[in-house]
Amino acid sequence: MTHSILWLFDQHQARRIRVIENTFAGKKTVSTLFWGLRYGLLPLLGSQKNLNRHQLEREVQTEIDAGHAIRTNQQILLTPTGQQLKTAGLTEAYHPQFYSGWLNVDLGRTMQRLLLAGQVVSEYRVHQSRYFPYETDFETMGQVKQWFRRNKSDSLGQKFYQELERVLNGVSVQTADDFVRQLIGHDQPGETLSQISQASKMPVASILAERFDVLTRMAQLGSAGELPLIQDLVGDLVRFPLSRGAMTTFNQFQRGRTLGEIAQQYGLKIGTVREHLLEAAIILPLAQFPYAALLGSRTDQLRQLYPDEAQMDDWQFQDIMEAGLDWDFFWFRLYQVWRTKET
Repeated sequence: MTHSILWLFDQHQARRIRVIENTFAGKKTVSTLFWGLRYGLLPLLGSQKNLNRHQLEREVQTEIDAGHAIRTNQQILLTPTGQQLKTAGLTEAYHPQFYSGWLNVDLGRTMQRLLLAGQVVSEYRVHQSRYFPYETDFETMGQVKQWFRRNKSDSLGQKFYQELERVLNGVSVQTADDFVRQLIGHDQPGETLSQISQASKMPVASILAERFDVLTRMAQLGSAGELPLIQDLVGDLVRFPLSRGAMTTFNQFQRGRTLGEIAQQYGLKIGTVREHLLEAAIILPLAQFPYAALLGSRTDQLRQLYPDEAQMDDWQFQDIMEAGLDWDFFWFRLYQVWRTKET
């Protein structure tokens, strides 16, 4: 038993399974984004869109039954034993090099295209035209087919593997080996995360983290123009993590438009404009969002009302209302995001 699920939880911070599930699935509600930020799991946003909810629940229940976690008010807390296992597991586990960059890549779709493209190239090199292609979605199959037609040549295989080698030269030998074992080729079905985990004696979560690191490095090199063939395959999956609406709102705000003016121009409710700004505050780096300018004089009052940042998860909006301040919840949440980013 690897207890790999434990790293998603904590002994002192109660966490909701649904938030973790929605983070993996890439649901960009302000609630999911905020709590993903608070849990330190935001870079996982959208990384496993096909996550099996029931499997996640079963793994959590297994840890509860073993005394490693408890469920209270639909939230999960690790027991001291569970925290010890988590700490030991994190000590032995793979430590990502590009964790913050995961958010900028559609990791799931990138891997799907790479697996199918790798198989197509491998079979093409040995002149094999009859084989069962890697089973994936229709869009991925179409994208890879078009990519192959654009780049088909006698040197395709050599160029493709040279670019892969360029990517893997920047990670450890263990990470490179684990990643290559996942790839599909002629007479090579590709190993599952579980198979690699058993062989390497590393938790599945570590193998997945290795994968995400390799794909993120690949995206970075591709964007820098160092992998023209792979960039043509997956370059469109490098993304700016803000939604289009949030990006538009934030850009307009940066140009000096008030929230009311933005709402009027785009036919939005003021609450929607505020949600867009919260999304931007949560996802953008600390230095790129004007917290102080937006909060203005509210900042000093908020500091007095909420002096203890260590207890942020327990802060209550009710305190603002009891202080006689007629403020929207937006200001409370924005301040929480700011303080989270600063700590």
